[in-house]
Amino acid sequence: EGNNGNVGIGTTSPASLLDVASASTSVIRLSNTDTILTEDQITGEIIFDQSDATSGGDGITGRIGMRSAKRPDNATTYFGNAADMGFFVSGAADGTASNNAALEAMTIRAGGNVGIGTTTPTFASGSGLHIKNSTQANVRLEDDAGEFFDVLMQQGDAYLINRAVGFMSFRTSGTERIRILSGGNVGIGTDTPGTKLE
Repeated sequence: EGNNGNVGIGTTSPASLLDVASASTSVIRLSNTDTILTEDQITGEIIFDQSDATSGGDGITGRIGMRSAKRPDNATTYFGNAADMGFFVSGAADGTASNNAALEAMTIRAGGNVGIGTTTPTFASGSGLHIKNSTQANVRLEDDAGEFFDVLMQQGDAYLINRAVGFMSFRTSGTERIRILSGGNVGIGTDTPGTKLE
């Protein structure tokens, strides 16, 4: 388009380096023509690279890749119609870029399981989010007031931590059964326990 170097597909006025426009669904497709895929073979990637070399910042900062995977319903074979998605970052302690962004920070498996810190999220039954860390795995919930609630596993010990000055409520069928006040009093069937256990 003109002299700005932008390329338009389906549009005569591209607003970015590549602008794909369609009256229906705009699609960019990456196809792998290998007819004999091997397990964990990368079949397509989007790579993010930067050129600012300040403090070692140049190189690949991130990748999103698809790789061939075993079918969720067949643990011994893998096919082209099943794939895992990996999100890769540099993993450097100082946050600098690397030439391959080798740390797979998050994985979405073909069957739907999501792993953070693990490429093999697994559960005894069902599916979900699996978080793994060599020392301490954390989930943090934060509100706009900057108050935190943490769920963590550390060296075999499990913690539920309300870091705000507030209570913790345990409910079933929409009804509160147990309440722990910030001062430590525990109420069963009452939300205003006046003693250690009421």
